[in-house]
Amino acid sequence: MQFFDHEKKQIIYVKKAASKEYWDELWGGKFDLEKIVPSPLTSWVVQQTKKHITAGRVLEAGCGRSQNVYSLHRAGYDVVGVDFAPKVVSYVKKHSPNLDVRHADVRKLPFADEAFDVYWSIGVIEHFIEGYDKIITEMDRVLTQGGYAFITFPAMNRLRRLKARLGKYPEVSKATKEQLDNFYQFALEPNDVITILKNHSYSIVEKFYFDGTKGIKDEIPLLGSMLQVIYDGKKGWRYIKKAIDYTCSRHAGHCICLIAKKHK
Repeated sequence: MQFFDHEKKQIIYVKKAASKEYWDELWGGKFDLEKIVPSPLTSWVVQQTKKHITAGRVLEAGCGRSQNVYSLHRAGYDVVGVDFAPKVVSYVKKHSPNLDVRHADVRKLPFADEAFDVYWSIGVIEHFIEGYDKIITEMDRVLTQGGYAFITFPAMNRLRRLKARLGKYPEVSKATKEQLDNFYQFALEPNDVITILKNHSYSIVEKFYFDGTKGIKDEIPLLGSMLQVIYDGKKGWRYIKKAIDYTCSRHAGHCICLIAKKHK
């Protein structure tokens, strides 16, 4: 279920609260990182990181099953992952003891000031109903001068803005308390995040939308069933998904990636 907040110009998704228990349940069970993680050479996170810095200490804040921590480690980076889902963190620590993964809150990180050269946040800041100011403040504290922040989140794109202008989303004032108690995430307005980053003396090095297939699948119900098959990425559909992503992400990408550099 989606609602639109006209004041903040963002979409509110309600389904199940994104609590520690939710993530433990979602990511729980047995998994083998060697089997579920592609080669570091094909890792999107590794490729994006190497475009801007080839060595250094990396933090992934909200690492989940630690796939990206694994890829960055294999690619030669000194990487640490943190997550607040305790069972998942314990599982990774037990089965992949070579990885530095810790149980922590991204709003209160257990690291010294300027401890990292790179900060990754992949689909994290949108899950906090109170906002992401504390997350950005902590990111700024632990990132070195001249360091890079990579932040991705579901975002308002041209398709979503058009639907909002046409009144296709119910107004948030119509949401019940029970629905809001099951807040899951926002689709944030990118310019608001960019403003906060600039206020912390960051410059935006690069920004781009991605995952156009999901963006269209979720926002145009008539195409949902067909695109779901493509989105699931079975062998025969993989290249079609890439073509749709390439063609549609600019206008309908589900997420945006902001790459920002910290200045003095």
